[in-house]
Amino acid sequence: MKSETKYTNITNSKYLTSFQRKLLLGSLEKSLPESYRQRIEIMLLADEGKTQRSICQILGCCPATARHWTHIARTGMAHQWLDCPIGRPKAVND
Repeated sequence: MKSETKYTNITNSKYLTSFQRKLLLGSLEKSLPESYRQRIEIMLLADEGKTQRSICQILGCCPATARHWTHIARTGMAHQWLDCPIGRPKAVND
């Protein structure tokens, strides 16, 4: 499900700093795989005070995904959303 939310509720930010919010909004404007977009949208919706249940309904994601990325936003790590690659590693290490 594609979200049409505009993420304009900046005055009542719950978790994100203005820097993190601008970084996430700027990243949404780029061409990203859907799973990366979903991470960003979960954090933005959580920052606006949306519940895990409503985030899952809006984005069509599973509760575990919403819970994980809400936790990332809550702990102040939202600016590192790209540090967790999706999928298996490209190479085998020792």
